[in-house]
Amino acid sequence: MFKKDTISVQLVEDLISDLPEVPVEETPEMPDLSIPKPDGEKLTAIYKYLEYLENAEEVAAAKEAFDDLDANKQTQVDVELKAKLDAATDKISELKEFCGR
Repeated sequence: MFKKDTISVQLVEDLISDLPEVPVEETPEMPDLSIPKPDGEKLTAIYKYLEYLENAEEVAAAKEAFDDLDANKQTQVDVELKAKLDAATDKISELKEFCGR
């Protein structure tokens, strides 16, 4: 996506800053789908839980840009922004795993 020699720390920080905050909801309980009318509240909780997947492409782009920085430039990325990127990539992985159940 980006050429390694043209990626700046500022670009990476901007990409990360633009990501929405990572939700902290716990994994919702699955409703009993074998009954004709599953628990609507549980289904709503699942939809809300999975909402962050809408940001998967942006998270992937920010992660790719960060990974394309050389090791020296990676250390220059703001610690809080790096933590936000790590949380976002972990959340996307968690949600994809949840969907694969």
